[in-house]
Amino acid sequence: MNKYLIFSFIALLAIAGSMIHPLTSSFLPDRFDGVAKATKTEKKKKKDFSFEFITAINDPSISQVHQPKKSLVSKIFIERHSGKNFDSRPISEQQIEALIQSARWSPSSFNDQPWNFIFCNRNTHPEAYFKVLDSIYGQEWVENAPLLVISVARSDFVYNQEENLWAHYDTGAAAMSMSLQATALGLMAHQIGGFDPEAIQEDFHLPEGHQPLTIIAIGYEKPESHDEETRERRPSYENFFFGDWGATL
Repeated sequence: MNKYLIFSFIALLAIAGSMIHPLTSSFLPDRFDGVAKATKTEKKKKKDFSFEFITAINDPSISQVHQPKKSLVSKIFIERHSGKNFDSRPISEQQIEALIQSARWSPSSFNDQPWNFIFCNRNTHPEAYFKVLDSIYGQEWVENAPLLVISVARSDFVYNQEENLWAHYDTGAAAMSMSLQATALGLMAHQIGGFDPEAIQEDFHLPEGHQPLTIIAIGYEKPESHDEETRERRPSYENFFFGDWGATL
C-alpha cells in the first residue's frame, strides 16, 4: 500500500510539472524574456569577436614571433602594417578628413599640438605630390600611393616660446593615430624616413623652427599582394619590464 501511494504521488508530480512548464513563460514578465534574449545575443557577440580576433592573430599571412595564444589587444593593431604594394585608386575627401581629425585629436604636452601635416594628393595637387616623390630616396613603390603626407614638428612651445622637448614624440603619436585611422578605413599607411629634408624644407616653404620628420604614403593595398613581407616582433621580455630594468614576470 505504501509503495502504491509513493508511486502515485510521483506520477501526480510529473503530470503537474508537464502542465505547469508550458505556462511559465506566459506568466513571466516581459523583462525576463528580454534579459534572456539579450544575454544570448551578448554571448554570441563575444564568441564572434573572439573567433574573429583569434583568426586575425593566428592568420598565417600575419606572421609574428611569439604570437600570444589569447589576448585582449584590439585587432586593428594586428591589421595595421606597412606594405608596399599600393593600388592607385584615389582616396575620397571624406577619408582625408577622417585622417586629419584622427591626428588632430591626438594627445600632446600642454595640449600644444606641435604638428603640421602637408597633404599632397596626386589628383588634386600633382605638383606638390611629385615634389615629395622626388625627395624620397630610392623607393620606387611609393609612386603608386595616391596620397603622400609630410609630417612636420614645431620645435618650440606656443605658450612660452621655449623649446618643446616632446615635439617629436607628440608628432609621432599624431602620425600613429593617422596610420590607425587609415587601417580603420580599409587603407594602408607606410611611414618613410628616407627622404631629403632640405628639399622638403625649401620646396614647401617650411618656416624656421619646423622640421620634417616623415613622409606617410597612404592608399589602398592591392588585395592579391597582402602581406608580401613577413611581419616579426621581438619577444615581449626584450622590451617590456616590470618593476626594474630588465625584470620580467
